[in-house]
Amino acid sequence: MIVIHCLDDEEIVGEWLKDLFPRETYEVKIFSSPIQFIGAFSDKVDLVITDMKVPGYDLHTTLKHFKEIREGVYIIVISGYIRDNNFLIPLFPLGVSYVIEKTASGKDWLIELKKAVENLLPRMLKREYFLEL
Repeated sequence: MIVIHCLDDEEIVGEWLKDLFPRETYEVKIFSSPIQFIGAFSDKVDLVITDMKVPGYDLHTTLKHFKEIREGVYIIVISGYIRDNNFLIPLFPLGVSYVIEKTASGKDWLIELKKAVENLLPRMLKREYFLEL
């Protein structure tokens, strides 16, 4: 089972994300509170999907904290405000695998997100297999 933790301050996005991933393969937990999101993180989490801008949330500090707990966690950042490359560039050394723009044109960005997760899935499953040995 792949464990995904998602943070987004828009509740509808959380519902879309929950519906996006089959329950047979993924355990998806949705958070709208940064405090709960950070507090629930553990070495059991395989993938983090996080909005870049959530009130009361410092993305850079949080990602550093997650890497201390689980070095190999995969991270996907989503945002409707991807305009500043100076903000994005420092994310990649913190372990961000993908940055995906939430477009204003509906849910098209979810297709891109699903492809990104499917691309990471073989690596996550392989790691999960070796952890069980």
